[in-house]
Amino acid sequence: MSRILLVTGTDTDVGKTVVTALLNKYLNECGVMSVTQKWVQTGSKSGHDDISRHMGSVHDGERTLAGYRGLMVPYTLAHAASPHLAAVLEGVEINAATIIENSRELSRHFDVVLSEGAGGLMVPVNADVTILDIAEILGADVLVVAANRLGCINHTLLTINELKRRSVGIVGVVFNRTSPEGDEIVLRDNPKMISRMSGVEVIGELPFFLDEGTLYEAFRPIGVRVLEILKKGDRNGK
Repeated sequence: MSRILLVTGTDTDVGKTVVTALLNKYLNECGVMSVTQKWVQTGSKSGHDDISRHMGSVHDGERTLAGYRGLMVPYTLAHAASPHLAAVLEGVEINAATIIENSRELSRHFDVVLSEGAGGLMVPVNADVTILDIAEILGADVLVVAANRLGCINHTLLTINELKRRSVGIVGVVFNRTSPEGDEIVLRDNPKMISRMSGVEVIGELPFFLDEGTLYEAFRPIGVRVLEILKKGDRNGK
């Protein structure tokens, strides 16, 4: 199994990093050699990136991620903005070909490359190319992360519809509770309506952030299902 899986969001700050981290941990514990990747990290003034918080180690006793770090984060930019704008502000040119080649190189060494996107699918990495364009070129499958809140039905269905229009494989949707508050009637209905209207599997939902151990246990059934889908090659949209 050699797969590139884009973890995209319906918006920014919906939980992509958390889902990527938890899935990476689960896959590694199952003996799947997975690696995380962030195509463009913005808002990093120290030179560090979100991915450094969820680098799992490879479970073969010998290999480490040290030789792959440059491939894992091709571009790190200080300004907290869309990649295209952050790059302009710093006088950096983001080359989509570099991102594509880095992803392909990682896929030669790992079973699964978990590529965390920036914001949503249509976020531009430069003046000509979006996150979705890169995913399409790579033949990546997509896991959609949606914040379960009022308004998410529209954002999630638009994301799914664009993936289907471009014939990009959809692994499923993971919901994330980003707040301890909210109308439970609405929050329970959101996943049901998205599943019914899109025909795409809602794999599960993460509760509002608990301690790390408890959150991982809540994620485990999601990890089980994602791995099952990856192994079988079942995808919506293709």
